[in-house]
Amino acid sequence: MRASLLGHACLIVEAGPTRVLTDPLFFAPGERTLDPCPKRIVHLEALGRFDAIVISHRHLDHFDGESLDRLDRRLPVYTPCDPELTTMVRARGFSDVTQLDPWEEATLGALTLVATPSHRGDVAEMGMLFIAPEANLWNQVDTVVDQATCLRVLKRTDGTLDVVFCAYNPLLEHATMWYAETDFPQARYERLLEMASCSEGRLVVPGSFGLRMVGKHAHFNQRCYPVSRERFVADFKRLVPEREAWVLNPGEGVAAERGKAPSKFTTPYASTVDDDTHLTRFAPDTPMPEVVDDNPTRFPERELTRGLEHIIVRVWPQRATELLAQGVGGPLRTLQARRAVLDIEVVFPSAHRRYRLTSWAPRLEVQEVVADDEGADYVFTYIASQVYAVAVGRPYQAPEILARRSRAARAGGLLPIDPARLAGVDAYSTTDENFGWSPLDVLEGMRL
Repeated sequence: MRASLLGHACLIVEAGPTRVLTDPLFFAPGERTLDPCPKRIVHLEALGRFDAIVISHRHLDHFDGESLDRLDRRLPVYTPCDPELTTMVRARGFSDVTQLDPWEEATLGALTLVATPSHRGDVAEMGMLFIAPEANLWNQVDTVVDQATCLRVLKRTDGTLDVVFCAYNPLLEHATMWYAETDFPQARYERLLEMASCSEGRLVVPGSFGLRMVGKHAHFNQRCYPVSRERFVADFKRLVPEREAWVLNPGEGVAAERGKAPSKFTTPYASTVDDDTHLTRFAPDTPMPEVVDDNPTRFPERELTRGLEHIIVRVWPQRATELLAQGVGGPLRTLQARRAVLDIEVVFPSAHRRYRLTSWAPRLEVQEVVADDEGADYVFTYIASQVYAVAVGRPYQAPEILARRSRAARAGGLLPIDPARLAGVDAYSTTDENFGWSPLDVLEGMRL
């Protein structure tokens, strides 16, 4: 069995004449906010034919329409049970699409594919176990793995797992919003090491997570990717010295055959052109760039000021009060229960304004205040023209949000809880959950 890395989560798995392509990503992902890292070139002319495609989940760095458009539409495609993903794949012209339940199997020649589960709730996702007479390989992709999953994989492979491409990076994607949450995620990292060890693979390869942010989001690279592949391999070898662990770059692959030591080879399908992984080196204290409103829609500032005042001081508290009265749960209910002091900061083209939630009962009340970071449990920062464009139905991207919380309890109050708890997420059991939540979410779909 041979597995060739094309970059990020894109693998070609070959067992005899059978060839399977996973998470095709030949270019930068769909929204062009990410680049594969290390930087590489995929040699499309060398890829040859495939017998099937596996798509692990619908995130754009795993489901890339431009890459799928380069493939034979007659190929069978295997996905997790996700009707939205299935619809998107069919819309690309693929008619032979099979959704696999956890532990469901498919057979391609002498190769058996077994879908492995992911213990997360935000997206349907699967890993894939490849079983062939000569070797076994488990590609975990981004999935959240537990001990029971590892033990079931070992049972299915008769206790012999040759290669594991494992989740290794406890991403801090929430740092793109909660930018002051910069503590190293030690507990999540140790859990990933534990699961890699629990898999009992003869060879462990840190897989997936081979991306970096580009353009206006590039400054988040120092916050989002806390662990390098080299660190994971070194830490794993210290923990489990009797097993092998390697770093693979795009254009490299691993060959496995039962009874023989795994070997590394150079594949013709891709080439690494620049090891730019240093651009994602964890440095969470790197200063954030100043937030500005360049007002591309050219709203008059007076209109923006009046519009945001109306949205935040009148519309938002009224809507939030109604939802709480209806028994809606979630972060807003949590903040109400803790009587949190919540500030909404708005960046205008020529000024900043701060609005504070001053009362939770009998109804929410908001008023403009002088900026005072010390007085708020949480501060959410918005760009005025973005919020206003959405509110009046003008074409615009979703508003960007920056959030921060106090690390000190108010006099007589409670310590503000972390973003994961606020969002109702068990951070210990995630790899790349972003903990995103915006107070203005309650206005979704409303128009001025």
